[in-house]
Amino acid sequence: MWGKDALLAGVEPLAKGVVSVSGLKPNDDVHPMIEAIHRQDGSLMLVGHLPFLGRLASMLVAGNTETTVIRFQNAGIVYLAEEDGHWSVSWVVTPELLDKSACVT
Repeated sequence: MWGKDALLAGVEPLAKGVVSVSGLKPNDDVHPMIEAIHRQDGSLMLVGHLPFLGRLASMLVAGNTETTVIRFQNAGIVYLAEEDGHWSVSWVVTPELLDKSACVT
């Protein structure tokens, strides 16, 4: 099983810490968040709800909110990467993959 150290290997720390933002509600329009992502410099972690996160990932990767590119699970983590203006799904972690003893509660 994966431990916390293996999971986070190569992931950059969040330089700006945690910031609360609007626009991540389940039925919010993804376009304002995409504009904010494009203005962002460096890594960014978004924590939100479904179906918003699924639609956001679909718009970034496929250019269409109706095309399912990833089936999110509750408490799952999806890492999207952008290279030369193109987004892709780099990796996915579902709760089942985590070693429960390695999780901090």
